[in-house]
Amino acid sequence: MEVYCAELVEPMLIAHNDAFSTHFGFAPQSPKEWQDGISSRTFRPDCSVVIRDVADRKRVLCYVMAYNYAPRELYIGRVGTIRSARGRGLARAGLLETLRLAIAAGYSKAELDVDSINPSGAGALYESVGFKRTRTTAVFDRPVPARA
Repeated sequence: MEVYCAELVEPMLIAHNDAFSTHFGFAPQSPKEWQDGISSRTFRPDCSVVIRDVADRKRVLCYVMAYNYAPRELYIGRVGTIRSARGRGLARAGLLETLRLAIAAGYSKAELDVDSINPSGAGALYESVGFKRTRTTAVFDRPVPARA
């Protein structure tokens, strides 16, 4: 496990597109879109971690990307594990390391968002590292009939 560095931009994008490929409504991110997220002034590379494949150091298995929008609050914006590496505890290890780095950097709070019906069990993962549900939101929609 290591802290984010610039050489990981492309391998992280590949991992992200794999990790989220089965999520409802996901569209693969382009290199430009991914670069925008990495180069954002809110991105905190010092609290973002990556776990690479031991046999292939260019391959990212899991990542945790951290951001800062409010004083002393770390926002965990993305957590992803490629499909072939799931079930090994990599996301949990990455989250725990990000939280350790956040404490060392002086953050007093960490926050994240998750789809409450996430099929991958992300909610249980976040609870296992100490996150508590503080609010739930809902999205409503309604079909609008076409004019006749």
